[in-house]
Amino acid sequence: MKQKIVGIVAACACVFMFVAGGVGFWEIQKEAKDKQAEKEATLEQLDTLKAGVTKLEENRPAYEEGLKAYETGLAQYEAGKAEYEKGKQDLAAGKQEYEAGKKTLAAGKAEYAKGKQDLAAGKAEYAKGQQDLAAGKAEYAKGQQDLAAGKAEYAKGQQDYETGLAAYNAAIANKDALIQQQTAARMETPEVQAMVD
Repeated sequence: MKQKIVGIVAACACVFMFVAGGVGFWEIQKEAKDKQAEKEATLEQLDTLKAGVTKLEENRPAYEEGLKAYETGLAQYEAGKAEYEKGKQDLAAGKQEYEAGKKTLAAGKAEYAKGKQDLAAGKAEYAKGQQDLAAGKAEYAKGQQDLAAGKAEYAKGQQDYETGLAAYNAAIANKDALIQQQTAARMETPEVQAMVD
């Protein structure tokens, strides 16, 4: 009887060991498949990484060229801005000179009017009136010259201002185009596409 119980227990132990061995073998097979899949995924990721590095190296000249173009555009923008500021200063100086010419002209006109009044005052003051008139005419002519010079300076200042403004606007447009070009180039890289997807 004791021997039967020992035999049954031994048989049960054998069955349990057989089942445990089968389950263990199944787990080992599953782990091996998982490791193989992980290896393939890692190799695929490495291939993708290598392709990305190659693409980056291919894009390096375009990036460096774009960077140079951006720096050139920025320098042109700064130069245009400086020219614009100079044009503004020239315009302000021309306006001041123009205003001074207007005042000189007004003073000359007043002197001329005074000369005319002195002429009408009498023949005794005629000679003095003639001198005042001549002086008034000379002052008037000087005022006209100052006015003409002021107008020329004003026109030059206006031209410099418009040239500077055109250069400034061209530099701004070039800068925006370069920024858009660089942004578009970066959006086409695999890393950015991967983030978008």
